[in-house]
Amino acid sequence: MSSTGTPSKPSHNKSHSSNNKSLMFYLGLMLAGTASHCLTGLFGLLHLQVFLEGYSLPLPVYSVGSTIFACINTANDVAGAWLVDSLTNCCGGKQRHELVGWSGCLFALCFLTPFFFGSSLVGSGIFWQGAHFVTSLSLYDTMFSFHCILIHSILSDQSSMSDGDRVTFLATEKIVSMFVPMVVSRAALAVFDTNNLQPLRTYLLFIAGMVSIMSLMAQKLLTPNMNLIDACKRQKKSKVEDDDDDDEKMEPLLKKNHDHHHHTTRTTTTKQLHFRQVVQDFVQHSNFRYWICMEMLLEGQIGFIRSFLKTFVDQLVLTSTNNGRQGGLSRETCDWFLSSQPALITITSLLLYIPIRRFGYAKLYSLVFLCNFLLSLGLILFVGGGHGWTLDYVDTSTTTPIVIFLTLYPVLTSAIAGCGFALAMADMILEMKVTKARQGRWDEPSLAGLFMGVNALFCKPVESVLPVTTATLLGNTTHVLQQGAAVQTVLFRLLVLPPLVCSVLQFWAWSHYDLHPAKTKVLRKEWESIEMTKNMEEENQQQTALKDESVEGLLS
Repeated sequence: MSSTGTPSKPSHNKSHSSNNKSLMFYLGLMLAGTASHCLTGLFGLLHLQVFLEGYSLPLPVYSVGSTIFACINTANDVAGAWLVDSLTNCCGGKQRHELVGWSGCLFALCFLTPFFFGSSLVGSGIFWQGAHFVTSLSLYDTMFSFHCILIHSILSDQSSMSDGDRVTFLATEKIVSMFVPMVVSRAALAVFDTNNLQPLRTYLLFIAGMVSIMSLMAQKLLTPNMNLIDACKRQKKSKVEDDDDDDEKMEPLLKKNHDHHHHTTRTTTTKQLHFRQVVQDFVQHSNFRYWICMEMLLEGQIGFIRSFLKTFVDQLVLTSTNNGRQGGLSRETCDWFLSSQPALITITSLLLYIPIRRFGYAKLYSLVFLCNFLLSLGLILFVGGGHGWTLDYVDTSTTTPIVIFLTLYPVLTSAIAGCGFALAMADMILEMKVTKARQGRWDEPSLAGLFMGVNALFCKPVESVLPVTTATLLGNTTHVLQQGAAVQTVLFRLLVLPPLVCSVLQFWAWSHYDLHPAKTKVLRKEWESIEMTKNMEEENQQQTALKDESVEGLLS
């Protein structure tokens, strides 16, 4: 019963409604992520083969273009991250979710550019071929980075989520998007023909349209629910009930001054981003420094193996008269192997969430680094031939060890990166928020987007190192598949040496990272206490201001 004697409405109806809104919000986030996975899976699988074989792009042009492309997109990633956080700061947090729809549509449009117009440029000169390569990849990667930063920042900025809740959401998202990339990739391989790209282009147009529709639907689910989720969190933390007579008398005044109250809440965090302060915050963030050292090496390996996986399979596994191998796998088996990689990565990610919930993601990273080192060492010993560590000779009589390596190494590396990235970002963002609060910097916006932008600033250039090295070592040739044992030896070295060396460096850098579950639990409790105190202070200030206005109104 309320103070007026009328029966109060049951609170469970309101709670049930808020739970439904939260569910719709997370469904929107999953839908946007699934749409993105469809495009990234296809691009990583096909773009290199299209340029090198379909467009006959010379490897020196590919090497120089990759370097230029890395420089352009490093700057674009940082600018995009700054834009995400700046728009969020200026617009009260609503715009971050309202950007998802048009961002997904632009991403789908830019995804198409590498697969169109290239055929007409064959024979027109290396300048125009290189210009198309750099421009199309820059457009794709710019929107890919912006879209991923946008989606991940929405999730990472939810600091009130516990590790268990975050892991549950990420695992559910991976289950939802498990089979879609596999089906999409397998269908693309079925119509892929370097001599006739028109069927592939028609199929990609259909996929781009489907992704655009999914992104718009995701925005529709995200936008109307975010404010309600934030309001429910504030209500849960404050739990303040004012049912006394003074508050009943002030109720008309509260309604009258609703716009003033809404404006006061929004202007509590309107301080703009300052470049020098942002740089100082990241430089002083020790865990972020160790993360960057590890992540640069990890992203470099993932980008390389994703782009050259089909080349590795065709040269080191496929039965072909071009490479002189008769004991490998058939073309059909290789296509199924390539198209099943996204599903294998997703399944492995789901399995990794089980130990992550118990031991934390930091320990799993170390374990994966150790596994990659042992896999590389084992492949060298089994396939390196009689010349041992020089690797001048590759024993191609059996492909089983290479198939095992090409299954475990890309899957483990990509799976731990997919599992750990969002969790680590959330923890590092939380640590920076607590640090700012301890310093009394309440009015500064979250740097959730810039965390991913600065991450890209360091990782993007490293992603081009191995592809450029590969193009240089393979020499001045147009068709990789026309080469023989020399190319196989180079590819084998590039397959085993990067994980062998990088795993040692990653293990050393990661050993200094200290955001383990016990510490993050303490940080999360401290942040909840800080937010509760801040919300109480803001409410008290607003109540005081409204009471002063009511007194002035009575006196007048």
